[in-house]
Amino acid sequence: MQGTVIAINRVNQYCDIYDSDNKATYRASLDGVADSDKLVVGDDCLYTITAQPTFLGPGKATLDKFRALIFNNDKVALTREASYPEHSTIKEEHSCLLAAEGSYEKECRSALIELALKYHVNALLDLKLEVVTRPGVKSALFRYTARPALITGAKYNPEPGQGMDIPTKLARRNSPNEAKVRYVRVLLLCFLFIAVPCVMSMGARGVFPSLIWSQIINAALIVMCMIVFLLVFFRKRQAFILTLKPINRK
Repeated sequence: MQGTVIAINRVNQYCDIYDSDNKATYRASLDGVADSDKLVVGDDCLYTITAQPTFLGPGKATLDKFRALIFNNDKVALTREASYPEHSTIKEEHSCLLAAEGSYEKECRSALIELALKYHVNALLDLKLEVVTRPGVKSALFRYTARPALITGAKYNPEPGQGMDIPTKLARRNSPNEAKVRYVRVLLLCFLFIAVPCVMSMGARGVFPSLIWSQIINAALIVMCMIVFLLVFFRKRQAFILTLKPINRK
């Protein structure tokens, strides 16, 4: 089977592997894997399933082989390093990052490259991949972030007379997909604050055959909203500008 490494735990010597085709996550031990110290998040890998995933946790697998991602693009240079080999940096943007999200790595990467071309960026430095998973949800959200720059060298050169044109005023502080999740959760809470008193009032007025029915309906509404609250997850393909300004988190 083929998958993508989405998490690495060096202390406990294991990695998590995500299969985009089956939307399943597996955990594999790094013990005995050759060159496991070179493994990074985003690497392609071949694995063998030993146990299927459950609702509460990932499945189990054996990591057979892995290889580093090959960032090959003729118009935009991509690298995990702070600079691109054999090229000199003309200009960098330090106030924001270019970011993209998607349901799998290649989709996410293509969205990031499209955004870079839109703003006449020919290099994406400090490229980082983050994979967001939620308990009970099979699918995963892939997110790339990178520092935009203009470089010149043997392979990549800026467009003649064209510089980077990044509208930093449009930069946002969070992920669009995660913002939608929070929005849906707020709507669910507002719904409960309205629906529960209404059902209780209807029960007190004798709308239902028995008062116990209003309690059953309220319990069902609360359970339903809790399930949606925990499982709601968006993975829309989109690219955006991410600000580097401090964000206050609770």
